[in-house]
Amino acid sequence: MKKIRKILAFAIVAVFVLGMTTTTYAYNCTVTFHLDGGNVGGDTRDVVINVESEQLIPQEKIPTPVKDRCDFKEWYSFELYYDTPYTPVTMNEDFYPRWYEYYRPISGDESAFIIGSADDLVISWDAPFDYYSDEIVLTNLTTGKDVDLNNSDFSVDEGSTVLTLKNSFLATLDSGKYKVTLPFEYGEASATFTVKEATPVTPDTDADTDATTPDSTTPKTGDNSNIALFSLVGIVAASGIVSIVTIKKKTEEK
Repeated sequence: MKKIRKILAFAIVAVFVLGMTTTTYAYNCTVTFHLDGGNVGGDTRDVVINVESEQLIPQEKIPTPVKDRCDFKEWYSFELYYDTPYTPVTMNEDFYPRWYEYYRPISGDESAFIIGSADDLVISWDAPFDYYSDEIVLTNLTTGKDVDLNNSDFSVDEGSTVLTLKNSFLATLDSGKYKVTLPFEYGEASATFTVKEATPVTPDTDADTDATTPDSTTPKTGDNSNIALFSLVGIVAASGIVSIVTIKKKTEEK
């Protein structure tokens, strides 16, 4: 009997110890989605969710933020580089949005280059120069085809990001509208410009006419403004003389 009691006691202790070592105690984790200048439905506050450990965040609770001139790509974590909100939560976590940004032009957008000009075309953007990917895409918007460029045809410099297209290259392009795009690590900068033919200079025909046509208001050499009056007086005088001579002849005949 004592032996049976010992066996039962040992079994109870073993079950208790086994239960202590295999039981997992759940606890809540706080997951914060930082919006980084974006918003969710117009609300700019960070989104905070409480999730039980080892559980997935409910799909409907993972926000999709929006931001001006940006496309939302994904959530990432600084602490756990490869962690995403789509894996079981094991601790308090912070996630940040990865944006694909369309950088805003500062100057030079919608500018024009006149073929034959000695000036280069300069365009600048509020883009982080350190993330520029050393590429450039130039598209003829009329044909929809990309234009080949050599490294000597352009330069890209810091401040924030400044593109210079050389006039010697621009002079080889067909007239029309073009779009230039600079890819960055997480975004792109683009702008448009127009290539135009030089306007031909036409002679000023009005000026030539003015130069060759006498001006009725311009004084002429010699004063002949009273010629008509003098002619009339002469005619009257001549008529008088003829009349006198005729009368005299008639008187003598009598």
